[in-house]
Amino acid sequence: MDNTTMQIESFDDRSKYAVWNLRYRLMYQEAHSILKRIKKDNPALIDYAVCGGEVLSEIKKIYPKSYTFGVDLVPDTVKTLKTIGIDGAVADLENTFLSDKKFDIALAGEIIEHLLLPDNMLYSINSNLNDNGYLILSFPNSAHFISIIMQWILDLPPYLGARYRSVHIRNYTYRIIKLLLQAHGFKIVKRLGTEIPYLPDFMSAFSRVFPRLGRHIIVVARKVAPPNKKLIEDTSVIGDAGRLVDFLKKNKQWK
Repeated sequence: MDNTTMQIESFDDRSKYAVWNLRYRLMYQEAHSILKRIKKDNPALIDYAVCGGEVLSEIKKIYPKSYTFGVDLVPDTVKTLKTIGIDGAVADLENTFLSDKKFDIALAGEIIEHLLLPDNMLYSINSNLNDNGYLILSFPNSAHFISIIMQWILDLPPYLGARYRSVHIRNYTYRIIKLLLQAHGFKIVKRLGTEIPYLPDFMSAFSRVFPRLGRHIIVVARKVAPPNKKLIEDTSVIGDAGRLVDFLKKNKQWK
């Protein structure tokens, strides 16, 4: 089974039920906060790996004139979303997806860790956003303190990380995400964590201040530079973490 087929199976299963967990609620709150600042009655939002379209559905309740668009691997997901007023397209985010329309906000929740080639998705997101548009991206926190226990004591891969037969195929930390977004023309303006594993929900308030406590990390980034086509054309394999950092710093899109 290749990666695309495996991801289709994973997302097909996920799209069959509605989810309104803390991560979705926080992404919605951040999107709503941005929309209140930009003061548009008919904003445009795009969601990559839209699944059930939970955040877009909630946005449409507040902004009925908004244009919402979902991108997903699963054809049935896109068909279902269209019945509730969310436009969409079937696309493999391993490849670039360029829209004729520009958007104010892009959502990318728990998708980057599924991709072999995240540069294509980030290039597409930048291309499809208006100038000064916003990206709200979330990813599993593989640098969680639980990972220390799992690796050093249990001799297991990092918490929520890439592992045997997992649909997660890339591990990310906040530092790598920050450098990657800088290279693709984004400046992070906010970060926060979601729930803290094995603790009551009210304890998640601490992860807003200390995001690395969270099961997931959410970043809000503003577009500050155009798409970086060099990162699409350069297919270098970088096996060393230090060289990866140098590579991303060298390709930083803004100063």
